[in-house]
Amino acid sequence: MEIGQRIATIRKEKGIKQVDLAKSIGLSKNGLQKIEYGDVTPKATTIHKIAKALGVLDIDLDDGLKEMVEKWNEENDVQKLSSESQFFDTMISLYGHDISSTFNDFLSLTDEGQQKASEYIDLLMQKYKK
Repeated sequence: MEIGQRIATIRKEKGIKQVDLAKSIGLSKNGLQKIEYGDVTPKATTIHKIAKALGVLDIDLDDGLKEMVEKWNEENDVQKLSSESQFFDTMISLYGHDISSTFNDFLSLTDEGQQKASEYIDLLMQKYKK
């Protein structure tokens, strides 16, 4: 199903009139009609506005985007990335933005460099730990 067809289907399922959806995202009714009929392919920003107005995710409207996300998820451990992101956010909130620069520098090291830096940090921790 094409993007326009998905938009029309979801809009109708939610009982939203074309004119109301168009107005809520800053389009004319005619502009939304062109998208729904497949005459115009909406930009990513427009897809995002429509998805938000319909209460769905962008990928629910765009098969191409959905395929990209699924491929990315297959190639990456999403749960691990999520926990790493939470860790990173916590470190920044505790120690300030400088820690993110230091952490990025650490991640830019080779495996051997990271190992050496970790060993040095361990030595510092033993010497200066409160």
